[in-house]
Amino acid sequence: MSLGCAVITAAPALKEHRKGFQCGHYSLTNMSAFKSVEESILTDMQSRHMSRAKFSVTHIGWLNCEVLLNSFIYDRGFNSDLADGGVIRDGLHLSARTDLSAATQMEWDNRLLKTKTLLKGIPLFVKECEDDVDYVILPTAEAATRIAKELSINFLNTKTVAIREALLKTGQLSPISDVVQVSVAERLIVYRITRTVQREN
Repeated sequence: MSLGCAVITAAPALKEHRKGFQCGHYSLTNMSAFKSVEESILTDMQSRHMSRAKFSVTHIGWLNCEVLLNSFIYDRGFNSDLADGGVIRDGLHLSARTDLSAATQMEWDNRLLKTKTLLKGIPLFVKECEDDVDYVILPTAEAATRIAKELSINFLNTKTVAIREALLKTGQLSPISDVVQVSVAERLIVYRITRTVQREN
């Protein structure tokens, strides 16, 4: 999870900006927003006495899985866990389902080929979140629509509206943050995924 990878995933925002979108949509990153997302996760983990957690981001923008992992390292003093690409500090371990962040349709399709379930597409995405993710970061309804239109160069973003709706319909998501504004267009909420049967770490 290198800083270079994080920059690459955010680069499409700059490409889209050059195509003529109004200045400010994705040109300024609110770094305090990253810290707000991290604090929401860490505070909830502490309140639930969790030492390990997985998170996922359902779009690729200024905030994504790689950026968040790097922020934990460079801004909060976590260390890289080479075993699973996560981060670790003081007995806390965080990792991300980066494989769910498909920048291209090929990546999306390849992930489907590796699964042993009959579920495909968005139902599979939702099932994997339900089974293996503790925290999911979703754009607001308005932000999801804008991301789908303005950052469609990343394949996952073309699915973000439907993914958001499908995850919320499960009834297993509880918000643990207020709306976090990363940029003018990117407004997000952190959710905890609740389940009756806890996954194995």
